[in-house]
Amino acid sequence: MQTDATNTNEEETTPNDTDDGFSRRRFLSRGVSALGATALLGGSEWWSNGVSEALAQLGTPNGPNDETFWSGVRGQFSFEPDITYLNNGSIGVPPQEVANAVIEGYLKMSANPAVQEYAMIDEIEATVRPQMANFIGADRDEVAFTRNATESLNIMANGLELKPGDEILTTTHEHAAGLDPWLLKSQRDGVIVRQIRVPSPPDSVNQIVEAFRSAINEKTRVLFFCHITRGPGLLYPAKALCTMARDRGVISAVDAAQSVGMVEMDVHDMGCDMLASSLHKWVLAPMGTGILYVRKSLQKKLTPLIAGSGTWDISESGSGRYECVGTFPVPLRAGIGAALNFVSGIGLPNIIARNRLMSDHLKTHVADTPGLRLMTSPLYELSSPGITTVEVDGWDARSLSKALQERYSISVGSDTGDGNNGLRISTHLYNTPREVDKLLDALNGLMRSPM
Repeated sequence: MQTDATNTNEEETTPNDTDDGFSRRRFLSRGVSALGATALLGGSEWWSNGVSEALAQLGTPNGPNDETFWSGVRGQFSFEPDITYLNNGSIGVPPQEVANAVIEGYLKMSANPAVQEYAMIDEIEATVRPQMANFIGADRDEVAFTRNATESLNIMANGLELKPGDEILTTTHEHAAGLDPWLLKSQRDGVIVRQIRVPSPPDSVNQIVEAFRSAINEKTRVLFFCHITRGPGLLYPAKALCTMARDRGVISAVDAAQSVGMVEMDVHDMGCDMLASSLHKWVLAPMGTGILYVRKSLQKKLTPLIAGSGTWDISESGSGRYECVGTFPVPLRAGIGAALNFVSGIGLPNIIARNRLMSDHLKTHVADTPGLRLMTSPLYELSSPGITTVEVDGWDARSLSKALQERYSISVGSDTGDGNNGLRISTHLYNTPREVDKLLDALNGLMRSPM
């Protein structure tokens, strides 16, 4: 599709431009995205070309503290200049190239829907689904696209056939989106949901494993847990727990809403039977994108919840049987491809190292500051790279989060589940140690004037 956006030197004042700051040419040419605008608008697989060209300008980082490189990465995002966004665990921010891919997808659909819809679907099946599967260490027919982790978690719970008295063993750390589907199933089908309490933070990996080992009994049919808790960022020993479940003939179901894109994933090595994740967090894909992984040998036991595509009951259809049938937002899935290219272009190990640098920086200063208590484990094997939770003397976590937003334009989350009262700071590749310092200065100021 030809557009005037390829002529980046042309005067911007044309009859088709507006002054609202959101004209197509201006949107596509903001910041670093202009580096790949021409490639992005041409060809069928437009979501990969622009991203690759933009990242090629940056090269590779000389370590996690290469501020020149990471400043260049930051430049590919469209943040307002005065905000400090430390809340990626709630909503990740797509880089401009990902937004561009979605916009261009809808423009293509609008220009020639009869051709472009199926052309895009073919490209997505040929590239995005296998790329997504490879990113988490799965086979392509084990990955279903959903709207978010919540939808995937509901498919997990409601698709399994369980009898009254069968038990789902889980913890008090679970997010409501993970726990509620099982509670609903309990009300409807008479299954039992049993939650065990894991210390926060635990003393060791073995303490977590033994808590589950001592709780499994002959009625347990499903072991369900968060891979990384939304707060305080506890990293569960997923492989050990899945192995334990497999040895006992128990299905392992993992809430990985915070995992994919934050840590390296290999679901086959992990050994889980099912796994759910949102892609709008750490993968930086558009909102409205998620995945459900179902191990191939389990697919005959997990019933689809929606029918109508004509293939839902055919064993060869793979994980596609769990996808919502009918019309779906095709350009959002193209955005998944752009996000995977962006993350992979930088390198997930580089991103993890950068996130560790910032979380370590935060933990060190929290440990040295009276009135601040670290709720996240200091042990690498038990802590996530991107989520650090802090308790602040004299403050309710939700009120503190609101004060930081209103007084300092700092966005953070809160962790009030399981009796916690923590401020959840979730940093990603677009953040800087200077922003962490800004948060620490703000906390020191607020502690001098508690609520």
